[in-house]
Amino acid sequence: MSSSRASRYGRAFLGAVRHQEGDASLETHVRNLRGFAAVLSASAELQKALNSRWVTAPERRSVIASLCDRLETGSFTRNLLFILSDRHLMRSLSIIVDSIDALSDEIRHVERVQITTSRQLAETEMQLLRTQIASQRGSTVRLIHIVDPSVLGGIRMQIGAQVWDDTVKQRLATLLATLKAA
Repeated sequence: MSSSRASRYGRAFLGAVRHQEGDASLETHVRNLRGFAAVLSASAELQKALNSRWVTAPERRSVIASLCDRLETGSFTRNLLFILSDRHLMRSLSIIVDSIDALSDEIRHVERVQITTSRQLAETEMQLLRTQIASQRGSTVRLIHIVDPSVLGGIRMQIGAQVWDDTVKQRLATLLATLKAA
């Protein structure tokens, strides 16, 4: 599925939610969709059933409704899942959820900040980074932490198209370029 098509589903879903419930519930709906997507990705049998053209729409809807009841998702989430199932788009659920998540952050004026380090950061370190970045940017910040041992040390931060790279890997690459130029 193309990102523009996923974005259309995302905008329609968020538009309906905002119209009925306002912006405050957006995060809850994203969390519900992520929960359903996690259950779906963890079960090959469930994926097979919900993606099969041999399983009837009422049967797929019944399975989705049962899972939504167990996960305590709202009617908006359930209805989106019904639509995706009816249109045989459950394979694209993670792409659509990612689109909804990004659009939700945009609506709520939340900046996504991708942090890459060589090791897992403690929650206190993450909170300190979040606080410092939020105060510098003057906005609400959502940290996305990626652990990549190849950076060797230091930190790489990306906000939108801006990248600040203070990793050992980058320093070594700069040093190597300088030595080659000399």
